[in-house]
Amino acid sequence: MVTFRFYVVSAVVFFLALAVGVVVGSALGVGDATRIEEGLNDMEAKLDETVSLIDEKNDQIKELERYENESAPFAGDATLEETASVIVVEPGLDTGVVEDLNVRLGEAGANTLGYVVLSDRWALGGDTDAEDLAALIEFDGSNDDLGAAIWAEVFGVVPPDGSDGSDEGTQVLSDSSATVDVELLAALESAGFVELVGFGNELAAGETVAVVAVTGHDSALAADGKGSALAVTALAPETQPFVLAEITSTADGAPERGATIELIRENSEAEFSSVDNLDRVAGRVATVLALAESMAGGTGNYGFGPGTASVLPRWPIQ
Repeated sequence: MVTFRFYVVSAVVFFLALAVGVVVGSALGVGDATRIEEGLNDMEAKLDETVSLIDEKNDQIKELERYENESAPFAGDATLEETASVIVVEPGLDTGVVEDLNVRLGEAGANTLGYVVLSDRWALGGDTDAEDLAALIEFDGSNDDLGAAIWAEVFGVVPPDGSDGSDEGTQVLSDSSATVDVELLAALESAGFVELVGFGNELAAGETVAVVAVTGHDSALAADGKGSALAVTALAPETQPFVLAEITSTADGAPERGATIELIRENSEAEFSSVDNLDRVAGRVATVLALAESMAGGTGNYGFGPGTASVLPRWPIQ
């Protein structure tokens, strides 16, 4: 959009050009000065026309954004009834986007249990980070499997290595729907591994737990594609609603939209749905609809970046 700075710079450039024209015109003579003045007047008229056109486009963008915001609740209306949602957010990302996603999930009928904001301790960079995290679930395996083991306990899911004694070593739910171990989440918060936001509601009988993992280039855990989002995706069997959503970075030199999701896919064997534009209202709507699609057994990759199938799941989503 055109900013106030644009107008100031444009005005300064114009008057500098006018001043130069006057000086040059004085040196060249009246006729030359007249032609230069006419040229500057023509330039000013074109500049005004361009600014007017940009203002018109900005007004259209604002109208579209208003429509997008006000129509969003209707897009996901009642699609997540009998569902309880939990959002897991990597550190360093915009929690304002996550707060709005939580609202959209509630508008779609979900019992919004809250969201979990991870701390930098999940990188296990401190001397005792891995030891402290493992102690919470009495885990004695490799640090590479520690994240998956934690989320297995949180959501009541059998880890991929079958560490519960299962011979299959497959990813299955402990019941017809996953659970949420709020006590373990509280212990993780006390140990400084997470911050819990909005956890006041309780999981009701018969509700299906739907999980959204939020990642992005600005995350402190996303550099190698092996952050916490990967650990959560490893525990996303086809029978559990799950979406990996990306907040695109606005930093200079940041990778293109969807790059973080692609990096996680390269390190994951799980099939999961993804949305690469969570930073936009359209992405939050897509995440709601992708969860509903996941509940019906479908998956898809949505957004605006390379590798996406469409902006939204096909209608009907169920």
